[in-house]
Amino acid sequence: MNRQFFFRFFLALALVGMVSAVCADGPGLMKREKKAEIADKDADKEAAPALGEKDEREEELFKDFPRPEKRPKIDEVRLDAAKKRYADLVKLYDDLGELIRDRHFLMQETDEKHARKRKRELEKLDREILKQKKELVKEAKKLSRPLDRRLEGYLKEKEANDKKVESAEQSGNEKRAQKLAQEFAKKGARIENTQMSIDGINYFLFWDEFLK
Repeated sequence: MNRQFFFRFFLALALVGMVSAVCADGPGLMKREKKAEIADKDADKEAAPALGEKDEREEELFKDFPRPEKRPKIDEVRLDAAKKRYADLVKLYDDLGELIRDRHFLMQETDEKHARKRKRELEKLDREILKQKKELVKEAKKLSRPLDRRLEGYLKEKEANDKKVESAEQSGNEKRAQKLAQEFAKKGARIENTQMSIDGINYFLFWDEFLK
């Protein structure tokens, strides 16, 4: 009988001690939960810039390979031809589009409970996106360089011919000026065709278009 009494007595004491400890730690527990909640919100705020916002890292990508200010306008026929001609570039472009869309959808999530997880996933996606952009720009450079050199040569040739035409006109030799202009006009299509090829490459260097 005494054993049962002492057992129940000590059990009651133990329960009272546990309840007291929980009550005493209550404010601290609430503080820790509050801090975790704030940290989650801060983590979400620190996520990389949303689509359309300026990413400073992109400036480095085009440091020695400037792209046009606007995406070149290309009709469907020329675009289809460019996709066939630059298949490797297009594959990199399409893969980049999938990553950017995944990031956009992830940014739409607003559940604060998953802010830290979302931040980690965003950071991982941002690394993959930047890597994909680097590969895309690298491929575009490789394709563009010979075309850029060719276009530069054609433009120098045109400049030299224009000077000859101007000189002939100033000396009153209209016949020679006309002949020089006509001869170069036959070659003029080379400049336009080369520029169109370059535009076909530059078209795939604009990735903000994916979600429009």
